[in-house]
Amino acid sequence: MVKQFLLDKRLRRRLRTSLLAVVATCALFWGAIDIVGVPAGNMLWLIAESVLVVGVIIFVAAFAGWLLHWWRDNSSN
Repeated sequence: MVKQFLLDKRLRRRLRTSLLAVVATCALFWGAIDIVGVPAGNMLWLIAESVLVVGVIIFVAAFAGWLLHWWRDNSSN
């Protein structure tokens, strides 16, 4: 199953895009905080919060997409 997932270009592209979005968000956040001079502990806490929020948004969007797909399939029956 994992091998099939890794071979599917569309799924790999989605995973790569999501991962790059999270990494870019962290990099921008880290740069903005570093310029201001916030302590490292606060910086790590804020980055963890931002990664968690982005993860929740990705999960909600994926669930909404799955729900719409499921709804469309069931409405055609």
